[in-house]
Amino acid sequence: MFVSTIVFLAALATEANPTTHVGHFEYRPDRIETGTVYHYVKSDLKGGNPARVVVFVATKSHIEVVKMEKDTNDFAYVTADFDWSTFSLSQITSWNLLPNGLYRRQAHMVFDEESHTIDIQLHGGSEQVRVEHYPFHIYNFDFLSLNYIFRHLTNPHTPFDIGIVDPTWEKQGPVMAYQGLVRIEYIGDEDYKGTPCRKYKVGGPGLNDEFGWIWVDRQHGHFVNVEHPWRDNPDWDSFKFELDSVEHMTLSEWHSFLDSEREALRKSLRR
Repeated sequence: MFVSTIVFLAALATEANPTTHVGHFEYRPDRIETGTVYHYVKSDLKGGNPARVVVFVATKSHIEVVKMEKDTNDFAYVTADFDWSTFSLSQITSWNLLPNGLYRRQAHMVFDEESHTIDIQLHGGSEQVRVEHYPFHIYNFDFLSLNYIFRHLTNPHTPFDIGIVDPTWEKQGPVMAYQGLVRIEYIGDEDYKGTPCRKYKVGGPGLNDEFGWIWVDRQHGHFVNVEHPWRDNPDWDSFKFELDSVEHMTLSEWHSFLDSEREALRKSLRR
């Protein structure tokens, strides 16, 4: 009986206290330039199945993302907000952006720091996922939330862990699950296609115990390239996420950009 009580109390302690490496970060709003637009190309490691991913920094804590794949009749459109106490997502919503300008919502996730859970609404159903480590990130979101917080590291040479919450890709059971820890470790400075970068090794249980690399712009702190053997989506067998260009837009210019992309999609579907 005594042993059972100890085990029960230990389980409760674990349930109430996720581990954390938030102390490795310090929010520095001056490192975030609103209106910045990052153009990335997502593919597998061999460059196959390329897709365009465009990220718009709308505010200091809000980004908007559109993903455009070939041979599709809509775009993936995602908005995400950040919680600077956990350096993680506070909420994320995904839509299908249709050629006629309509938005069809797919999923909505809200993080509750008090209960350490993410409330997920998807296709009329709902579920909860408990976070076991902070910061947590969604690999399936192309590591964009990790990308966005990287510029707030207090010491970019110190290893740190993140927790991974990701889709299960199972037909039955939970849609999302906490997958485990991932260690991010500075390897050294290395230019990537002429851009001075810091190179990091990234991997662990949260990424199927596989390891890859991230190149981070030394001056600005954003990802220049990611290469990892573990897929972040079943449509790819591995993951490469390479920066193509950076520009700046006003909010109205961003909306005009989306309109022009929808118009290009409409024309392609009429052919």
